[in-house]
Amino acid sequence: MKVFEQADSRVIDGLIDLHRVINRMNEKDREKYRFLYQMKDAILEVRRLAILHRKERLGELTKLHKQCSRSPVEEVSDNHLTCCLGVKCRECDILKGLEDVPYEPEVIDDIKAWTCLVHALKSTDYTNDGIIMTENDKMYWDNVMQSLSAFDDSPQLSTERSET
Repeated sequence: MKVFEQADSRVIDGLIDLHRVINRMNEKDREKYRFLYQMKDAILEVRRLAILHRKERLGELTKLHKQCSRSPVEEVSDNHLTCCLGVKCRECDILKGLEDVPYEPEVIDDIKAWTCLVHALKSTDYTNDGIIMTENDKMYWDNVMQSLSAFDDSPQLSTERSET
């Protein structure tokens, strides 16, 4: 994923080692240790969320969408983050309140990432679809859903995950 291009190599190496340890533990007792895979995924998700919050803060979310190499480039108007609860991140009272914390913006991005993760885990049945989506993500999945559907009126994420 492009979002992990900036990932620290120590984090990536650590996750590879962690995955090996989890695999060994699962050989002993699969039911007892299965949750550790979700923990490993949560580590990656928090990193991704912090990067997305930073990109939104700096106005660096993508402005163009290209579904595949054969599809035309489309403009993404008003690209922003929307959480899995359907709230625009820039309008979320919880996240807006965190902006008053007296830390550097990068630290606040990390705090927001952890806040989103815990809020989503406590509020929904998180199914590894990602806790936050950009408008570009929604465009991608709308196209995928439409191409897999036998009907022209297939549901679209951009309307299903509307503002609350």
